Parts: sequence; structure tokens; C-alpha cells
Amino acid sequence: MVEDSLGRLYGTKEFPQTPPVISPLNAEKNTEEKSTSFTEIFWLIVAMTGAVGLYSFFVKRKSLNVGGDNIPAGTKIFLMIVLLAMLAYIFYPLIEMFGYNWFVWILIVCVVVLLYRLFSEDKTILKSDKDE
Repeated sequence: MVEDSLGRLYGTKEFPQTPPVISPLNAEKNTEEKSTSFTEIFWLIVAMTGAVGLYSFFVKRKSLNVGGDNIPAGTKIFLMIVLLAMLAYIFYPLIEMFGYNWFVWILIVCVVVLLYRLFSEDKTILKSDKDE
């Protein structure tokens, strides 16, 4: 017993090497996993924005309104890039860890509704349709 404890302490005791046990279910699961790429997230955000634009144009018969009549175009473009970066920052880790599960789809629908409210001319995110 003393020999074992001193061997562990000084690193002279050799332990038999056993290969790691891999179950067949985990081996198949690891090969099927697909990593999420940034371009996939980018196209997801473009598709969400496109869905909002198509809905506004064909159903509501209005164009997308980015607002800010007194704001320069360069500032609007910068803010749009920031918005795209924030959406990618939200969706990339979620899809990387969980894939497209029910929570991610609910979040996608909520973001589409918020984008519609953001780009709608007669509505804002904070103000409802009701006159108060």
C-alpha cells in the first residue's frame, strides 16, 4: 500500500492503459453532427428580413420603411450592420449548441414579428395600433 501511494506521488507507478469505451450510439451521433457555419446564420437573417419585406410588399402593399428622415444614409447603413451583427450574435451560439429546436423556431418567429414592427411605416415597436 505504501509502495502504491509513493508510486502515485512520484509518478513511478504505472497503471495499465485501457482504451476509452465508445458506445455505438455515441459513435454514430458524433459522425452525424454538423457544425453551424456563419454563412448559414447570415442567410437565415437575410431570409427573415426578406420574409418581412415580401409580406409588407405583397400583403400590406407597402415598402419597407427604415425611418429616420433626418438621419444620413451612412448612419442608417451602419445601424443596419449593427442590427445584423446583433442577430448573428444571438442566433449563432443557440443554433451551434441546440440546432433548430422548438425554442430556436419560436425565437425566429418573434424576431420576424419584431422586424416587421421595426420596418413598418405606421407602427413602432413601442407604440401599439390603439390611440391612447
